Amino acid sequence: MTTHNMTPAIATALHRLRTWSLFDTLSRQDALWLATRLRTQTVPTGHHFFEPDTVDDSLFFTIKGRVRLYRCSSDNRKLTLAILADGATFGENILYNRQRHATYAESLTHVTVGRLYHDDILHLMTNNPQFSRRMLSMLGERIQYTERLLEERMAKSLPSRLAGLLLHLYRIHGDDGQLRGYTHQSLAEMLGTYRETITQSLNDFQRQEVIGLKRRLIEIFDEDALSQIAAM
Repeated sequence: MTTHNMTPAIATALHRLRTWSLFDTLSRQDALWLATRLRTQTVPTGHHFFEPDTVDDSLFFTIKGRVRLYRCSSDNRKLTLAILADGATFGENILYNRQRHATYAESLTHVTVGRLYHDDILHLMTNNPQFSRRMLSMLGERIQYTERLLEERMAKSLPSRLAGLLLHLYRIHGDDGQLRGYTHQSLAEMLGTYRETITQSLNDFQRQEVIGLKRRLIEIFDEDALSQIAAM
């Protein structure tokens, strides 16, 4: 297949692959081959791509929207492991001989994802050492992030963790000093705590004039002050 005779759908898929850092070292031939195998899916808020103890044969890539990876504690509290934005990858369990998932993957907004299947990813890893290194690097980064998250939960106070979370979300999803679409309950679930505890800390931040609170809107007034709280 050449540029002149590819379909609009394949051309769009090829463009998307080129924007994802995981694939930016692929040769044009490999990228074009993979583009013919990319499938897209659009789902509403609250859709679960997979749940614990299920097996899925797909590696997912967020094209538009936000996806949350989380676990449930024994008392049914949701513990968020990651909030994924455009271009992020999830479902890496397919690389471990199709092991069962240990987490939930839920859409926080209307989400469009790309899907690639186990055999296609494995084919690339077998025939492209540079791509294999990229995949291993991605997996290592995800493991390091999870370990750091667990360390912070053991060592840091809730206000410090909340300040760090607000900074993280703002740098990924924020715009012009505003972070939209997050409720006190959703923030509580991300930190594995209770809504009332989050509300108290947010009100403290507001009294310190670090943030401002409106309905489903958090205004970030002082990033430096949030950074200092997050470092405590």
